[in-house]
Amino acid sequence: MRPYLLLASVLAFGAQADNPYIQNQDKLGGDDGLAFSLFAGYTHGGDNFVAVNYTNGTKENFRFGNRYHLGLGGLWENGTWGAAFNLGYHFNFADGTNGEIELERYTAEFLPYYRWDRHKFLLGPSWHFDVKADIDIDGVHEKFDFDDALGWIVEYNYQITQHNWVGVRYQWVEYDLEKYNGIAVPSGLSGDGDHWGVYYRVVF
Repeated sequence: MRPYLLLASVLAFGAQADNPYIQNQDKLGGDDGLAFSLFAGYTHGGDNFVAVNYTNGTKENFRFGNRYHLGLGGLWENGTWGAAFNLGYHFNFADGTNGEIELERYTAEFLPYYRWDRHKFLLGPSWHFDVKADIDIDGVHEKFDFDDALGWIVEYNYQITQHNWVGVRYQWVEYDLEKYNGIAVPSGLSGDGDHWGVYYRVVF
């Protein structure tokens, strides 16, 4: 993971900006201004990338849209309308006695939203970059590099306390294979990364 990518959005905002999530502690925010957030999500969906068989007899479908999404962001709010910009690291991994599998990518999201009391309704694009997968099983190593991909997100958030939000989202995205073991491949090979996710967010 590359921390400098996740810190970029924080450095882009001025420290003296008004913050609706710090002011007015007696209510759930209300002033216009800038704020920052940290988030963690659990996602599921997409095409099967590979089937993982464990020595205990269990099996797992390693999907393009799974599994963990961590990041930070900044948001600006003006009355009932606002916009959020998020940088994240989305990854999945499986470890076994004979090897491991990893799928990872970085994400940048721009999500305009409408806010009504404790509710937020968000819709916007997401950019997935440095998308890659590694399979290392029984001494055989395979590396997959995918093109950057543009996706779309629809999301609903609910504010449970002054600084804490929970949310659900659906993401549409497709990954086109660019290289296999460093060698360019013909176009047309792709994987569906569409998925749903549940998120927890701290705004400060």
